[in-house]
Amino acid sequence: MSNIITDFCFTGHATDKNINKIKKTLNRLVSQVGTKKLYIGKTGDPLGRFNKHKQNKWKKMIILYQSKSKNYVEEVESILVAYTYEYNKNKTGGGGGPLSSKTQFNYVYALIG
Repeated sequence: MSNIITDFCFTGHATDKNINKIKKTLNRLVSQVGTKKLYIGKTGDPLGRFNKHKQNKWKKMIILYQSKSKNYVEEVESILVAYTYEYNKNKTGGGGGPLSSKTQFNYVYALIG
């Protein structure tokens, strides 16, 4: 079983409709695993980023959203960090993960513990 799960990934414009779908998915995941360890992030390299997070004992990465637009990815990450603010392990409002060039996809992910 892979430690990077893509079954729940949404794509497209960062519309309210898509963001609400992502929030519903995130709610389901949190209800299944609890809120003890949850982190929201963004990256252009899911495997490389997860390998770094594994050093801090994170067990799974769930890809929630993908887009070639850095702006959309940053917007979705910021919204999800704020949405889960009361229980996520984010130290800032987002923005730490490296993104790819305009020709590559970028991703918003959730880490669970």
